[in-house]
Amino acid sequence: MAKEGCWNRSQMKELKKVITEIYEVMDKISELEDQKMLIKLKTKKPNKKIFLNGGDPFDEKNWVAGKDLVFGIQEDIEEMYKVNDYLKEYKDLLMLAGASEIDPPPPPTPVPIFDQKNKLVKTLLDKFERQSNEYHDVTFIVGEEKICANRYVLSAASTYFEKMFFGGLSESARNKIEIKINDIQPNIFRVLVRWLYGQSFEDAINSVLCKRDDFTTEQESYESYYLLHLVKLLKVTDFYGVELKSKVEDTIIQYIAVNNVCDVLAWSKESKATRLKDYCKEYIKSNKELVTKLHEDANERLKISRF
Repeated sequence: MAKEGCWNRSQMKELKKVITEIYEVMDKISELEDQKMLIKLKTKKPNKKIFLNGGDPFDEKNWVAGKDLVFGIQEDIEEMYKVNDYLKEYKDLLMLAGASEIDPPPPPTPVPIFDQKNKLVKTLLDKFERQSNEYHDVTFIVGEEKICANRYVLSAASTYFEKMFFGGLSESARNKIEIKINDIQPNIFRVLVRWLYGQSFEDAINSVLCKRDDFTTEQESYESYYLLHLVKLLKVTDFYGVELKSKVEDTIIQYIAVNNVCDVLAWSKESKATRLKDYCKEYIKSNKELVTKLHEDANERLKISRF
């Protein structure tokens, strides 16, 4: 493309408009079956650099022959040029002019993503459930039951246990440890350990506690049973200082009703569960009349009236 012609850089916009119009006409003609052979003959020659594959028509490097254009490549490769966005809409014309197109085979069937974290948690829980001494080096005596675990797993998940097991113990004392746990039910402690081993709170609860289908109308309600165990678990999370506490608080909130909110408020204070305590106070304040009706004790009604 000669620079000495009637066009100059000050007229670049007009020049590109003319070039575009030419391509549009050629593209229309290329759709006609009886004209396709003529288009091929006129445009497919190697020295026919008639396609502007760049923004500046006065730069000779931006002019290429059709055979040098390749659809589907991400960048220019030696004598193969990526098709500029400006030319992509004239694909039929370019293909007649000798352009190529990458035709990749379909990708292989995706391999399921391997989740190392899930595998680790599953393996740890499997070892914990077996309760074999081969995998454990600490035994908790909880009530009448023994619950074995691994100190390194517990220490990695809890600052409390890290200080307990490695805060100044001699090497000989670390070989085998038995620890007596008071005032905690075995199932509540199992939920805590399973969570420390990496299991979700919901799965840990479902793995240990009774299911809703296990209850009949003659027994206590499932909700009462579940709430009672959540409160016991809340006390444990407070004692051991684990991050599970806020999750337990949020779950307890879902079971609060006018008939138990005062009890839950008292439990929240015992466990220093500030979020739960504040929610109970707001609940009582919003439902003061109904809550008061359920409490015959004068002192209790007086406390409620102060909210």
